[in-house]
Amino acid sequence: AYRWYKKLEYCEMLPILSFKKEVRRPEITIQYELWDNEEMVRQWESKLFNCFNRYKDFYGGFPQRHRQFWSDKFKTHYYKEFYDYSILALTDNNEILCYAFLGQTSMKDNIPRIDILEISMPEDFIIKDSLFNAIMDFAYRHGLTEVRIQLSVQDPHLKWVKKLGFINLWRTNIIGKLFNTIKYFEDIMSEKIDLMRDYQ
Repeated sequence: AYRWYKKLEYCEMLPILSFKKEVRRPEITIQYELWDNEEMVRQWESKLFNCFNRYKDFYGGFPQRHRQFWSDKFKTHYYKEFYDYSILALTDNNEILCYAFLGQTSMKDNIPRIDILEISMPEDFIIKDSLFNAIMDFAYRHGLTEVRIQLSVQDPHLKWVKKLGFINLWRTNIIGKLFNTIKYFEDIMSEKIDLMRDYQ
């Protein structure tokens, strides 16, 4: 499909890197919550929504969220036939500190694994490392082989993932096309002219 999109004059906009790490038993045991069905997620969806909004300014673009976003994912995700979904979270006093939306699968390459489909956490390396240890514990207890995650080259978690020893698996690209190129550049020029007038 890539060659077809290029023929339609789509352009590469942002490289996406896929990483993997072999599952090993974590040295530190972390207590965590695990919700693996819609009903359990619904009980926490307001707090998931609050957790996401607490850290969303740290990330780039993302789909619009609503309170039922995560429970809806269990039945609407485009790979729902190939994944067993769960949400793993670290909590404190009944509040969510951070969470990871996980998909257990062996899709495409028959390697039993956990794909980290979404992760939301603060820039606190103690919490981040604790969340990773919890994910690794989950994968180890389920007899899985790998943990995988995809990040853009601009993702703020990229250095953290490399520090944890994840290995680059492959690279792809987000591609896109402007529908109205002339209007786009007219808008940009108009903004620049307004800025110059304000400066003068």
